[in-house]
Amino acid sequence: MKRKAYNRMILDDGQIVEGPVVVVMDDEERPLEWHLLLQEEPATEWIGGTYAHP
Repeated sequence: MKRKAYNRMILDDGQIVEGPVVVVMDDEERPLEWHLLLQEEPATEWIGGTYAHP
């Protein structure tokens, strides 16, 4: 699994989640779950910008 952090996320219904948010992805980079980043998390790559959730 991979963890990537973004400044914000747009959900599929158009709602904007202000972050930072962490998106947990499988090896093919399909999102499995997401959560707000509340503290530093090991092995999380900071991407920044906006993630558009499928």
